[in-house]
Amino acid sequence: MRNDEKIYPCANPFSQLYLIPRDKLYIRFCPFHSTMVEIEDYENTGYEELCDIFKNNERVIDIRQKFLNGNFKGAGCPASCECMGAFHVGATGYKVEDYQDNNGEFIFNKANLSLGPDCNIRCRYCLDTDNFEVDFGSCKPKFADFIVPFVHDGGHLLLTGGETFLPKWGVVDKLKELALLGDNKGEIEVFTNATLLDDDTCEAILNAPVAFIGISMDTCRPELFDYIRRGSSFEVVISNAKRLLRKRNMRGQEKPCIRILCAVLKSTADHLEETVDFYLNEGFELSLNILFRANFSPDFCERESIDMLSLVQMENLMEQLVRIEKRWGDKVYSASFKGQLQNAINRKKQNFSAQQILVEADMPEEKRGLIR
Repeated sequence: MRNDEKIYPCANPFSQLYLIPRDKLYIRFCPFHSTMVEIEDYENTGYEELCDIFKNNERVIDIRQKFLNGNFKGAGCPASCECMGAFHVGATGYKVEDYQDNNGEFIFNKANLSLGPDCNIRCRYCLDTDNFEVDFGSCKPKFADFIVPFVHDGGHLLLTGGETFLPKWGVVDKLKELALLGDNKGEIEVFTNATLLDDDTCEAILNAPVAFIGISMDTCRPELFDYIRRGSSFEVVISNAKRLLRKRNMRGQEKPCIRILCAVLKSTADHLEETVDFYLNEGFELSLNILFRANFSPDFCERESIDMLSLVQMENLMEQLVRIEKRWGDKVYSASFKGQLQNAINRKKQNFSAQQILVEADMPEEKRGLIR
């Protein structure tokens, strides 16, 4: 890439719509952006209508143009966005041309369909129902009808929950339909709690253009897993995950990638190596992350954030992470988590330094420095 070639933090405003089908259809560029378009009656909003919104809606065009002009704040990109953070420290971004057709028009080829909070379990960090009134049936199933034409035509679809394999969505039927069509130009990524990965669902996944399955499992200790993921069962989930992995391997397929999504919590930090070794020895990939406070119970995040660890515990966690990376290499996706952990360590050290200054200010001069 030439030094004078303009690059941008992320590709979402070029190519993606983030879709939340609740009482209205809420359309954004990504989870971090504010809603651009609201559609009250979206029973008949399908693939063609979304393409029209992407290309011709005035609000969408306005935000995209601000983004292109480098006015990222005006476009709704918050400083907390990971892409924005990487961009500001000099990481390579994205070129406009990669998301335009031969006529220079932007291509709608990515969609993120968020089906939360509709779910069959009640994870403590996701939605703490002891403190919140949550309607777990708030999304409308009709909107899932756009999946087949979008993916068949070349779209890349990310499905997130709640739980994406709830029967109400008919995702398994959509996968079977795509398998029958064949010649699918697009792909699907799915995030799931794996409670519903029975034989029929696994077969549908393996026959369809599914490139990635992310399974949320934050510990390898059954009792702790069952506590965190209220209403789920470690034995059921690991059995279902192994079933999908075994069936894929028996077919000799490379796809889908089956990755364990591990949120590192205060209560799981002391056995991170144990957890990573367990899942990778089973043949899964694994990624590490922290709690994303914007979407989760603030009370649980306050209790279980890695920021609640002591400095000694944080440094122990970093030592575990270094050993994990040395042992497993690129089978563990840990770069983002490692940076976030280092930031937490730095904050903790700075806080200690500030406390020392305050304490020493009230000490006799001859005793200052001894507490270090």
